[in-house]
Amino acid sequence: MKKSKRKKPKKKPAPPVTPGLDHGWPRPIAIVTAWDFNDNLRKGGVIACAYGEDYSADCQSVVPVVTLVGTDGDALKQAMLQFKAWTDATGPDALSVEIRFKDVGYEISFSADCQHLLWRTVGLQRAEPQVFNLSYIKRIDGRHPFLEKFASYAQLPVAPVILGAATCAMPTAPKTPPDIRTVKPIPGCPSILLLKLPVYRTDADVPADSQVVTSARKPDKKALERSRSEYLDHTMSAEAVFRRREEQLQCVASATLHMLRTYQPFIDRLQHLEGRGFERWQLEQAAINLRVWPLIGEAERGKIRTSDDFSRALTDFAEFDLPDWDNVLPDDEAIVAQAQRDLRGLLQSLKVKTRTQDIETAQKLLSDRGFLRREGAQ
Repeated sequence: MKKSKRKKPKKKPAPPVTPGLDHGWPRPIAIVTAWDFNDNLRKGGVIACAYGEDYSADCQSVVPVVTLVGTDGDALKQAMLQFKAWTDATGPDALSVEIRFKDVGYEISFSADCQHLLWRTVGLQRAEPQVFNLSYIKRIDGRHPFLEKFASYAQLPVAPVILGAATCAMPTAPKTPPDIRTVKPIPGCPSILLLKLPVYRTDADVPADSQVVTSARKPDKKALERSRSEYLDHTMSAEAVFRRREEQLQCVASATLHMLRTYQPFIDRLQHLEGRGFERWQLEQAAINLRVWPLIGEAERGKIRTSDDFSRALTDFAEFDLPDWDNVLPDDEAIVAQAQRDLRGLLQSLKVKTRTQDIETAQKLLSDRGFLRREGAQ
């Protein structure tokens, strides 16, 4: 009778190790504006704008009112509710509205403010994503005299305005203005206080970051491509990487970073570790990576394999507690090992192919490319 072979017990998988992550290298992120407002404004059948003045409790004064007038009240209400959600989340400037004079009429545009869009999506971390913003631009054929007065008002340092919406019966004849007697408020539709509503009298007045700039000035394809290339080169420059690293570390673990820079026993330990071939910023970064690693959920840590995975895990991370002074810095060997992983990660991002384990050689490769020491640092 054959003896049955004993099954070897399965080895438990080794716990995941903190991947190397340099916080200064740009990570590809794309942010896209929700386009529901555009669809709803189109469905709303905007045919005109109405103007007036009303008392604002927020401003405690009478301010101008610009009212979108359309034929579908439900669709306009949905667009205004989305705008209100933006402004409730991050403030009145979250909605960008602009007016550009055009011939005898004008264009009015609606879009999300890019900075507020970033705050709502990636929070306070200073990410540099590609933002795909969407605008709704409506051409109005006539220009009420009120707009000339409003254009001067809009140049004031503080020029609040109330944005509203209303319905109106569709004109029966082409190029006929709507009958003002048929304009009605939309039940339950919010009004929105804007801190500003820029008015551009000429195309030259339109700034480069305006949502109506492409209709005001035909873009030069060569200039756009040159600008794009210069921007990409800048984001990957040593100066940009140092700046971005500092900002990211401040966002991820500001309390820990403060302790590493102000508590004398920590300063002494880091100074000692510098003697093993590392710059201070590398040791600070390694200490923070080791600090936040156990604070990420265990299930989530198990899914992290690469530096990109680690970076994504930190998107929603924030250091709320004040760390224990005795546990901020792990043992020296752990810090050195993490600093090596971070170093190899940065070299890999710079497309430097090397398998060297020698810190001095790896640091020289980084130094040759200008990424080891911040300009002006000792």
